[in-house]
Amino acid sequence: MRVLTVPTSIISLALLAVAVLLFAVVNPAVAQTSAPAAPVVVATSNGGELQVSWNHAFGARFYTVGWVSEDEYQDMQSAGRDWLDAFHYATVSESYTNHTISGLKPASDYYVIVGAQAARFGGEPPAWSGWSALVTTSDDVCPAMTPAPTATPIPTPTPAVTLTPMPTATPIPTPTPTPAPTNTPAPTLVPGSTPLHPANQSVTEAGRNFFISWDVSPGTTYYEIWRCDSYIVGYCDGEFLYRPGWEKIAPQVTTTTYIDTYVPEATLPNLILTVYYSVQACNRYGCSGVLR
Repeated sequence: MRVLTVPTSIISLALLAVAVLLFAVVNPAVAQTSAPAAPVVVATSNGGELQVSWNHAFGARFYTVGWVSEDEYQDMQSAGRDWLDAFHYATVSESYTNHTISGLKPASDYYVIVGAQAARFGGEPPAWSGWSALVTTSDDVCPAMTPAPTATPIPTPTPAVTLTPMPTATPIPTPTPTPAPTNTPAPTLVPGSTPLHPANQSVTEAGRNFFISWDVSPGTTYYEIWRCDSYIVGYCDGEFLYRPGWEKIAPQVTTTTYIDTYVPEATLPNLILTVYYSVQACNRYGCSGVLR
């Protein structure tokens, strides 16, 4: 009796084909899902609404319908952001091959895309179609109603013209003279005493500098400039000098202005700090000594 011999390689290939077929039947989700063709998009008569339809894709169990407006896409590009930040989508089951997108901006341009997927969550990413052509939504939010014709009113007879008398000229008021301001006498200095505290001290921030100015104090030989940074010491206390936190930054100034190029220590964002300044008038008998 003759025995038919089958090569081992043919048997192995047959067994492999049977295994693949059984795996595909038991696990249909792993079968390759094909992408649908580019969707057909039509703007409905309702403002901000699009009707999307597409062909059924092999292996699809769900469809993801995504859209993005031309304006939002350009805004993301101008801001240097990913265009996906302007991407919106909705998921429908395989029994649908059409979807209505509502709530869009009327009279705006949109692109639409459809993706086919075997599982709604997890699994392989959707197999995307190509983008649709640019479609503009309708701006007719509500159907316009034709107003009822307006009755033409009967013309009213024009009354005779009445001459208006010329207005009486209003006399020009006589200006009241303003008295000249009285000069306030400058404070006087008691002989043999320290100068008075300089008045009208002001600080103006100019860039990263501080501009300090004050009035002349009679009998002053020179001025001292003192500073206190609340960020360094936590507070600037006291009604007189030599309290904690105060330091003399300019010992002998002979003008009535001073520019401090001091840069505050605080560099943390949104941190509020205060820098205080005090100008002291000095002569051979001492300084005014009052802090504020």
